[in-house]
Amino acid sequence: MKDDLPQMQPIGPEEGELTLRELLLKIRGFYLEMRQNWKIVLLCILLSCSAFLINAWLTKPKFPAQLTFMVREDSKSGLSGVASLLGQFGFGGGSSGEFNLDKITELAKSRHIVQAALFDSATINGKKDYLANHIIDIHNIQKQWRKDTLLRDFRFTRAHTEFFDRRENKALITLHQKMVSDKSAFLTAGYSKQTSILNIKVSAQNEELSIALANALYRRLSEFYIEQSTAQSRQTVRNLEVRTDSIRAILTASERSFARTEDRTLGLLLKEDKVPQKRLGTDIQILNLMYAEAIKNLETASFLLKNSTPIFMEIDRPLAPIKPVGASKKIALALGMGLGFLVAAVWIFGRKLLRNAFTDNSAA
Repeated sequence: MKDDLPQMQPIGPEEGELTLRELLLKIRGFYLEMRQNWKIVLLCILLSCSAFLINAWLTKPKFPAQLTFMVREDSKSGLSGVASLLGQFGFGGGSSGEFNLDKITELAKSRHIVQAALFDSATINGKKDYLANHIIDIHNIQKQWRKDTLLRDFRFTRAHTEFFDRRENKALITLHQKMVSDKSAFLTAGYSKQTSILNIKVSAQNEELSIALANALYRRLSEFYIEQSTAQSRQTVRNLEVRTDSIRAILTASERSFARTEDRTLGLLLKEDKVPQKRLGTDIQILNLMYAEAIKNLETASFLLKNSTPIFMEIDRPLAPIKPVGASKKIALALGMGLGFLVAAVWIFGRKLLRNAFTDNSAA
């Protein structure tokens, strides 16, 4: 009967499981190995830190120019107009103020607004040119285009983007991506959720360029936003103006015709002959009512247009001098030390593993 009972196995670590003692021994072995090869560790750290520090030293400083502003929209009709406009850019729907702030910041970085600002002229370093060409010169983009046969030695010579050829379009798209999408992007837009204050920030490698580009972007953004958000209302006002002028012209012609009839007859008409004149008088009364209603509608539409027009209020405009911001030497040093230590560890233990593998093969 005793042989039928299950045998109890001793409790202990499963096969392949790492115990705390073994873990501590491995850590100690790692420490001793690194300590024994401290010269290799020090050399790797010095080389890595030197590379990161030299790169940080050679990186050109940037001049962050920030322009802050607010947008006030008092009418829901204005909000819906803007929402429908920005929906064409794929920025989503919604008519709340918070959503509009998101849409405005996205619109500020859109190619439509950026390209409009890029072809404003500005004098930088004593040279007047398009802002696009100033960016190409100051950020040394020609060096990046050196291997591109289509863009080599390229410069913009005209601002009419609708007539651009393939070469000009490629340069424009590349420039826009470098400004807003690349790792070295220097154009951002955002807002504060607490205060609803928006900002446009340009961190170019030249102080004058940063200020000029921030101002140009704000101006183009406000013009386009106001124009498109009130487009439907302005069209309604124009249609009412045309309608009002048309009624006024017909009314004036009818009044003159009625006056001429009275002048010719001197009021001596038979009752039968007065019928056309009475009809003309009735038409004039109707036209007066129509004209009064048209004037009323026109004034109402004009009032609503003024109410629904967004108001851009500039708060702080960037001013010189701007404190330059360079690459952080502390961050470069920390990255260099971390990478150097990692390279040294891989080298030391990789070499040890290879040495042990050769030793085992020789013993076999």
